[in-house]
Amino acid sequence: MKTTTWAPSGRCFTRATFSAMLRLREPMFQASVAGPPSALICARQLERHAGEALGAPFLRERLRTALGLRERLFGEPCYRLVYGDSDGLSGLIVDRYGEVLVVQVGTAGMEQAYMGKTDSVSVFNDEIRDLFKAGGFNENASVAAEESFDPEENWTWELGTKGSLADGRVNFDVALFYVDWTDMQLPALSPGASIPQTVTLNVGSAKSQGVELALRAALGMGFTANAGFSYTDAEFEDAVNRSLITLPSFAPSGGDISGFDLPRTSPTQWNLGLDYRHAAFTDFDFFGRIDFSYKASQKPMSEGLTKTGSTERLNARLGLESGQWRFELWGENLTDDATPTGAFRDAWLNNFVDNQVAIFLNRTTVSYPRLRTWGLTASYRF
Repeated sequence: MKTTTWAPSGRCFTRATFSAMLRLREPMFQASVAGPPSALICARQLERHAGEALGAPFLRERLRTALGLRERLFGEPCYRLVYGDSDGLSGLIVDRYGEVLVVQVGTAGMEQAYMGKTDSVSVFNDEIRDLFKAGGFNENASVAAEESFDPEENWTWELGTKGSLADGRVNFDVALFYVDWTDMQLPALSPGASIPQTVTLNVGSAKSQGVELALRAALGMGFTANAGFSYTDAEFEDAVNRSLITLPSFAPSGGDISGFDLPRTSPTQWNLGLDYRHAAFTDFDFFGRIDFSYKASQKPMSEGLTKTGSTERLNARLGLESGQWRFELWGENLTDDATPTGAFRDAWLNNFVDNQVAIFLNRTTVSYPRLRTWGLTASYRF
């Protein structure tokens, strides 16, 4: 094997571009390589031939070649699909587990070329997963029908895209998702036990679908901004929660919750944030951050009779930081929002009606957030 060397003059790259043609000392040798300006390994060879475009078509061809090799060697679709340099994709490792791919990107060049960190948009995730949650036993069950519960299964479809604009100063992510459950498991109060107790029940089918957006932008002068938004439509499709039959509104239907919202799911959420960092003096940087988040009201339980309000939270912090010291003035929930963070039906034997333990229990325990809080923190890293 003949080894060739090359020695570019000055810096390896004069632009923040991670794909380039470098001519070797021997004029007959050329190669397509990738490498960031600050790396100790100046470049990694991706293609022996000059002029090869390092983009999506190049990646697809290499993946097809790698897939063909693995399918000839393995009978089941569980193997390492891409071995980095061995498959001509330096900095990329891909493990396959059936329909699930686990991807590890180990170089800035691979990330920028194939993960959308250029002024472009690229699909980065098109995935279908079949997930199971194991069944089990309710050890405290006193009714034979509740002694065990079946596995829960869900099919998840995800499609996402990410990209960047303005020479990488603005980055964005967009993801669409759809989740389909069967035999969904829910914790519930046993409807058949003489003494109230919690069991896990299979209630039926449900679905969740929506979109998630994220944006991050380097504004200059030490400022960085971020924003996020999500919309979720989640409901039970064909489901019955037998623990609700003691409630008058559910007794006639046997606890039918079809069409009800999935618990603890807000239809809309969004957030905004602004960061600032700048050299202050000697080894210290001045930093600050302010962020605001909104979460729409949600139903904390499957029966839909309880509803928490929307939440609006403002947090802020500023301080000085060096390699070892950090001084920080911070405030959380500056809007003093007291909206409950959750609620659930429970059973306590101190629920009495007419001096007897209540059989019909409609008690709801509510969790509340910490209200407006200020603080000053000093820390030292050894």
